[in-house]
Amino acid sequence: MAAQTRCIRCGKPVEGLTQFCVDCLAQQREQTPLGSPIPPTARPAGCPRCGTPVPDGAAFCGYCGAPVSGAGPGAAGIVAGVEYAGFWMRFAAFIIDAIILNVIGLVVGLIADDFGARLALGVLIGAAYDIGFWVAADGATPGKMALGIKVRMENGDPIDVGRAFLRWIGYYVSAFILLIGFIMIAFTPQKRGLHDYIAGTVVVKAR
Repeated sequence: MAAQTRCIRCGKPVEGLTQFCVDCLAQQREQTPLGSPIPPTARPAGCPRCGTPVPDGAAFCGYCGAPVSGAGPGAAGIVAGVEYAGFWMRFAAFIIDAIILNVIGLVVGLIADDFGARLALGVLIGAAYDIGFWVAADGATPGKMALGIKVRMENGDPIDVGRAFLRWIGYYVSAFILLIGFIMIAFTPQKRGLHDYIAGTVVVKAR
């Protein structure tokens, strides 16, 4: 029977020398079979739980399955115990943000009489709100702050302006396909929506 390892992205078991995880399609590399001894030289760096070297950008250790973030050369740091924010938690954060944006929209409606101008201002304000808070407020809009969650890159790094803009565009893609892009959050391994896959992000519980 082929030895099992764990996917470096989602932590699910993968068989033997399989190159791609069947759950999240992540390419596997530099894995250590489950149950095999850990080389002593591997212990000084890598996984925060077992010390096995972890490929740069991996979210999970290939040996013990422990969550890691930013492991490898040049990484921002290792974070153990990553918890992904689920569908209902993210939905509650969305409702809070929607209420805030609707209040702002009412004020804009009093200023701009033309429907086209109100629509354009609404889109610009929405983009500035989401992108601005994601980048400047450690990945959290007021709604996410209230729920104790934040947006991060897959490897645990803070989101930058380019990725934040891509994620915001992804919102429209997720909504356009009958909201399926949002519903995905309830069923994907890392609780990711289509917009998260588009931008390479995850939403995690703040430590």
